[in-house]
Amino acid sequence: LHEVHGRMGWIAQVQALRDLRREWSPSLILIEDKANGPAAIEQLSQEIPGVVPYSPGSDDKATRARVVTPVWQAGNVHLPENAPWIGPWVEEHLAFTGVAGGQDDRVDASSQILRHWAIGDTNPAAKAKAKADALLRASGRR
Repeated sequence: LHEVHGRMGWIAQVQALRDLRREWSPSLILIEDKANGPAAIEQLSQEIPGVVPYSPGSDDKATRARVVTPVWQAGNVHLPENAPWIGPWVEEHLAFTGVAGGQDDRVDASSQILRHWAIGDTNPAAKAKAKADALLRASGRR
């Protein structure tokens, strides 16, 4: 496993994703559908298979992290012991308070992929809206 972590502009972000794809050949590349994400999704989905947009909806990072707490508690997350990035990654997770503005990119990325793996949910906002619409139709209000 590998991690690329840092503040990047769009060009550097897209190149980092291309490099990771070339090195690791993942079957899935989950990209948050915010900030630079939509442009990266549009560009990369034309050249790389497996690009999946992730829409966090209106949930904040703390809520997204709480949703996957049972995955951690069940012991279903296994980390490579000797990866060069593991120390800072673990430190960020242990220090995470959920307060906006903190160091939380790794926590947020972890919660997004764990949510996807655990429940296959890459667009919770759309799923919630679809469920509400279905309930309204079933009740005859729509």
